Amino acid sequence: MHKSARAAGFAVLFAAALGASELTAQEAASGDRETPSESRVVDGTVMPPGVTEPMDMHFEFTGSGDDLQATIHVPGANVRVELLEPLFDEDTFTFAFHEPDGTDRIECVLFREADDSFKGDCMEEGGGAPGQMTLEPTGF
Repeated sequence: MHKSARAAGFAVLFAAALGASELTAQEAASGDRETPSESRVVDGTVMPPGVTEPMDMHFEFTGSGDDLQATIHVPGANVRVELLEPLFDEDTFTFAFHEPDGTDRIECVLFREADDSFKGDCMEEGGGAPGQMTLEPTGF
């Protein structure tokens, strides 16, 4: 898979931030479900492959343990991406998400830092250039 295809997995998260058309953002958000009443929002950043400045985003968590659900939101955009298999353990936060067309799965492993934040890489299931992601201190 070539470099531009590897970076495409991050496109749904950052469509509006990178200046994609309104239609792209609306298509990505078409699967939105109603936001649960009890949720926790945590700030984060991401640096997709080939980008030199991190972009802000928000993680929204509901539930806990095996019932943990999470989504990522891009501030100022109508973009919501559901995270697959979100799991916190003592030292890591792991999750995955699918590219907009559903063909490639992006897997992320973030490691707990001394300040209780998480930092790590996200990459295509089969390999490729990683994107870097951070999650501010969570209390998890």
